[in-house]
Formats: sequence, C-alpha cells, structure tokens
Amino acid sequence: MKYYIIAGEKSGDQHGAGLARQLLQIDGQTVIRGIGGDAMKLADVTLLFHSREMGVMGFTEVVSHLFRLNRLVRRCKKDLISFHPDAIILIDSAGFNLRIARFAKKRGFKVFYFIPPKVWAWGKWRLKSLRKNVNHIFVTLPFEQAFFAQQGFEVTYYGSPIGEQIDSDLQRPFKNKECDRKLVVLLPGSRYQEITKHLSLMLEVADLNRESDFVICGVDTVSNEVYNKYHLPPNTSISFDSTFSWLRNSHVAIVASGTATLEACLLRIPQLVIYKTGWFNYLIARLFIQVKFISLVNLIADKRIVQELLQSQCNKKSIDLELNRLMSDDAYRNNMLKSYEKIAKLLPKQNTYRKIALDIKESGSLKFAQV
Repeated sequence: MKYYIIAGEKSGDQHGAGLARQLLQIDGQTVIRGIGGDAMKLADVTLLFHSREMGVMGFTEVVSHLFRLNRLVRRCKKDLISFHPDAIILIDSAGFNLRIARFAKKRGFKVFYFIPPKVWAWGKWRLKSLRKNVNHIFVTLPFEQAFFAQQGFEVTYYGSPIGEQIDSDLQRPFKNKECDRKLVVLLPGSRYQEITKHLSLMLEVADLNRESDFVICGVDTVSNEVYNKYHLPPNTSISFDSTFSWLRNSHVAIVASGTATLEACLLRIPQLVIYKTGWFNYLIARLFIQVKFISLVNLIADKRIVQELLQSQCNKKSIDLELNRLMSDDAYRNNMLKSYEKIAKLLPKQNTYRKIALDIKESGSLKFAQV
C-alpha cells in the first residue's frame, strides 16, 4: 500500500516517524511519501519538502507568509495526484492540513487525522470542515474521545504515544558529563515565532542563576541560524540531540507550552510553563480560547498542577522566582510529582502507533481493527 503522511512540526514529525515504522513493519511492500522532518526521513519516508518550511503560527504571521504557504499547498496537491496514495494521514498542523483534507476528500482519497486540531480549546468553526473531509480521527488525549464522539465523528483513542517515544529515545547512548551542579532544561518551542519570543527571556534567567547549568534543546524545524544569533551565558549550552535524555537528567524544565509539557510530566521532571506571543495574536486568541489552562498537564488534570506564566506574567522576574521555588522547595516539587503519577495513569503505553497503523491498513472497508 501507499501512504502519504503530513506533519508540520517537531512533535508531529516524531509521531509521523513512529507511525511510518509500524506501517512498514506490518507490510514490507509499503511505500510512504509526505512532508515532515528528520525523524520521518530516518523512518524511510520520502519527503516532498522539510517541515521547517511550514513553521508558521499566529494570525499576523500566517497573513504575512500566505503566499509562501499557498505555494507549498499547491506543491503538495500536485504531489498527491502524482503519487495517488491509498490513504492520507494528517498530523496536527491544522492551517495546512485542513486545506489538504478538503482537496483530498473531493478527489476520493481516504483521509485520516492523527492528533486533530484542538477545537475543544478554540476554533470550533473547524469542526464542520473536519467532519466533512476526514474519514476517521485518532486522538491522544483522554478527554478528546468523548468530545469528538459527541460531535458526530468516527474517533478512536488508544492512549498517548509519548511514552513509546520516550522509551525508544532513551535506549540510545547518551553522554553527559558528571557534575554536582543542578541542570535546567530549556524548551523554547518548535517554531520560529516561539523561539524568538521565549529564548532571550530564558537566557536572561539562566544568566541570573550561574550556580546551575542550563541546556537549550534545539529543534530541526528551524534553521541553526535562529539559535546562533543568541549570546549564551557561560553556564548555558545548546543540544540538538536526545531531548528526552536531557530532560531525564535535569532537575527542572522551563517549557514553552505544547507537547513538551507532557514529556516532562511522564519523565517526572518538575516544570514551569511559559508562553508569549505578539499582543495582537494574544488579544485575538483571548476572544476564542475556551479553556482555563494552556498546558496539557493542567488540561488533563483539570486543575493547576504546574505554574503557567503567560504574556505579561511571562517576564524575567516571575520566571526566576518560580524556577528557584522549583529548585529548592522539596514539598512543592513532591506535590507536583505526585500529581504527575495520576496523569501518567491516564496516558498508558498501549502500542498506540501499531494499533493506528493496523486500523489504517484495514481502511479499505473502513472497518477498524480493535487490537
């Protein structure tokens, strides 16, 4: 069979790679093309172009890059017609993928959405397009199954694949010098706009805490030049390898909201969640966002487990105060870790990628194999 996978950022690239490996294991004759990053390329997916070309987020940013995005969409449509896959698998990246879904469904392709848009948080106008143009969705958060089922979707939840990703990554060799100093991992985001908003602030905080070591976990979804323009304090370094291993060896993580908040949770690393965007983007988002929290940890728990510092609260003084509390207050740390245990039970490792791969392979009759 032939599959086309489209993933537009680092976490989506990792999910695409995990799914591709299972599709290839199930059927050695499988051929997979798509759009993704280094992980998908290593998983034997032939890329039309690298996902870093799609790395746009925010209202003003999308408008300013509209012509480039339109060109990428046209390239993808042309490639789909030429390749003619048995199934198209969309992963996150709603702005790009919903346009592809609409095109693909009109031409009779079977369309699957793995990690659909967070319409339960904002963007409910996308529900109609999703329902019309997607055959089946696979969700990775426990509360999403009930939400989408109530909206009339064919939906399946097999658990979160993040645990599988962590286990696989931690099997790789990892060298870190032995040191008595505490390590803080900085995760500024996976897109250009996120990094430019968060990294300089993180580095200011690192410079205030010279008694600890800091490591920036870089991503391949932006060019290295984005990171090179920053002056790193002497206690700070950058790595583009093994984010999970760095997290596992850290004392605290400072995380730009996203999938990384769950990664820190499952690795039992106390964390502080920050997020900052342009004020116009923020004001527009405030009009539409319908949830109390932005971090997945707090959303799953439905209460505040980790501190969220957003927009005006996301400043050097507030981040430094919370970081030092996480570094030194054992009771505070332990309460957070106990809450992590409860969340982890809601995200069991259940061979998620393989089950989804089997379902998609059986999609000829649209009867889904409950394995």
